[in-house]
Amino acid sequence: MKTTFLKTTFLKIFFLISILSFSFCLAKETYTTQEELKKIDNDTQKCIDKNYKTDYDMMQCSLKGIEKYNKEIDRTISAAKDMLSKTQYEQFLKTQKAWENFMKEEDNLLKQTYEKDCPPYLPCLTATGDKYFYTKERAEDLSGFLGVWKLFKEKGVLDDELNFVPFNN
Repeated sequence: MKTTFLKTTFLKIFFLISILSFSFCLAKETYTTQEELKKIDNDTQKCIDKNYKTDYDMMQCSLKGIEKYNKEIDRTISAAKDMLSKTQYEQFLKTQKAWENFMKEEDNLLKQTYEKDCPPYLPCLTATGDKYFYTKERAEDLSGFLGVWKLFKEKGVLDDELNFVPFNN
C-alpha cells in the first residue's frame, strides 16, 4: 500500500514538473531577446580572451560567434512571420535580403583586400571582426525591432499628452 502511494505521488510530481517545464518553454520569447544576444557577445569575448595568443584562434572564436548570431537572426525572422501582417512580413524579408546582399558584397571586398593573403592571420582576423560586428548589429536590430513592435502592440504608444493610446498599425 505504501509503495503504491509513493509511486502515485512520484508520478504526480513528475507529471507536474513536466507540465511546468513545458509551460516555461512555451513562455520563452519566440524571437531572440537582447539578453540572449548579449550572452553570445560575452561568450565570444571570453573565447577571444582565452585564445588571445594567436590571431587564428581568435578568428575561430569570432567565426563561432557569427554562426550563433546567424542562427538567432533566422529564429527572429521566423518569429516575425507570426507577429507581422503578411505585407509587413514581406517588407521585413526585403530588408533582410538587402542586408544579405550587403554582406555578400562586403565579403567580396574583404576577400579582395584583407583576406587576399592569409596567413599571416591578422588581416583575416580583421576581416572576420568586421563580419562579426555587422552580423551582431543585424541580430540586435531585428531583435530590437520586434521587441518594440511587441511592446507597442501590448501596451500602446504615448501620444503628445503622454497618454497611452492603442497602436494602430
